[in-house]
Amino acid sequence: MAWAIGYNKKHFDLIDETYIPKRKTNFDRETDCIEPLKITKDNHKDIIAKIFGNACRWYSDTTIELTSDSNIMRRMDDELSGVKETLFTLGVGYYGACNLPEDPENLSWIADICKYKAVYLYFINNEIPLPDFDFVYNYKDSH
Repeated sequence: MAWAIGYNKKHFDLIDETYIPKRKTNFDRETDCIEPLKITKDNHKDIIAKIFGNACRWYSDTTIELTSDSNIMRRMDDELSGVKETLFTLGVGYYGACNLPEDPENLSWIADICKYKAVYLYFINNEIPLPDFDFVYNYKDSH
């Protein structure tokens, strides 16, 4: 996981985890979105960044440990598959060959970035000491 974070950290800015949909409140429950995202032919990267960012923010705020073999990671993979399917059905993004090419509109690739950024933010939010991700990534490549 540390190697993957080290490699993908340079792409973390493609995920906008600060996006929070504004919703109406009715009887102390959130209901309809006040300002839904509008898909145009020119804003697919922005839509993808915000939708995956919302999932990333939610998972990075969890108190359940995000390890590569945990149930929460399997659940996140399943839910990100739903995000990918929904975006693809709406005509936003495409499926590349697994995670290539490294393109924000490649839903397979950007889902991986979302997962690694969620783990990275989880470490920060829970004040877990961070390894030197750049060192781990570069060390693996040098041996």
